[in-house]
Amino acid sequence: MSPFRSILVLFFLGLSTSILLAQTEDEIDWKYEIDLLGKELAQGHCNLFFQNDSSYFFHALDRIADQASEQSIFNISVRLQQVVASMGDAQTRINYHFNIDSKSILPLELYWFEEGIYIIKSRIDHQEILGKELTAINGFSLETIIDSLSTLMVDENPYLVKSQLPRMLCWTSLLVHFGFSDQEDLVLE
Repeated sequence: MSPFRSILVLFFLGLSTSILLAQTEDEIDWKYEIDLLGKELAQGHCNLFFQNDSSYFFHALDRIADQASEQSIFNISVRLQQVVASMGDAQTRINYHFNIDSKSILPLELYWFEEGIYIIKSRIDHQEILGKELTAINGFSLETIIDSLSTLMVDENPYLVKSQLPRMLCWTSLLVHFGFSDQEDLVLE
């Protein structure tokens, strides 16, 4: 994809997100918005279907549109990102993270070392967890959680994945979306 087209697609997605955020969830015509997203990506991307074909892409978007009335904007945007990531172009994405409530982000900083993911920063009242390896959240192994979160990224660069995933583990909204938390209880092991 040419740099101009990448910028154009990202501009369109950013514009669409701001328009959607200005509407209440009840006012959004999800079928129209998701169809428009699919058409614009298919027409504007130089080779969107190099990894998965167009029938897969449009069928996946239709499933999201059909279930959208039961979902939050955040859940819809995460599901759309999974479809876009499955197409294999790391430069094309849905900026779902703009819909994350900043109050639901864990006050931690994690880092993926060769040996595992470790807590390298926390609030002053939880200093005892600094330097500890994170192995599970709410009884779910980190491998299981990482497998789910990885569906939001194109894994063409393993270093990029390893730099992004620790941050994503702190987004409670994602943990809830994938069924690893109910947002009330969060047990780190």
